[in-house]
Amino acid sequence: DITVRGKTIKNGLQLWHVDTDYFKSWVHGRLNWDTTQPGAWHLPEDATDDYCRQLVNESVIISPNGKRTWKEHGANHYLDCEMLNAGAAYMLQVHRLRPKGTPEQTISGRRVISKGVEI
Repeated sequence: DITVRGKTIKNGLQLWHVDTDYFKSWVHGRLNWDTTQPGAWHLPEDATDDYCRQLVNESVIISPNGKRTWKEHGANHYLDCEMLNAGAAYMLQVHRLRPKGTPEQTISGRRVISKGVEI
């Protein structure tokens, strides 16, 4: 990895590809969840109308051949921001974090379904 001045970047760069269709759908899906459900989308009390509008200013259009495209209906910068935040959180495996005090699940070896046939 090289800088614009031609020098090598120490330790290089890491490039992440984000599936924007998946994470926009993920954000839109969470908006419809019941607020008591774990993983639901919660808005701060001071969320503006502009913020809320931009989260839903894009919709999925499915063509007759099944191709999905996102159609903008105005500014959608906050949706893009939340989608990239969700993608970054996934890359950092935030979804695997447990609340403090929750015991870690351990896998205790292989499960024996049958001991076989003795002759």
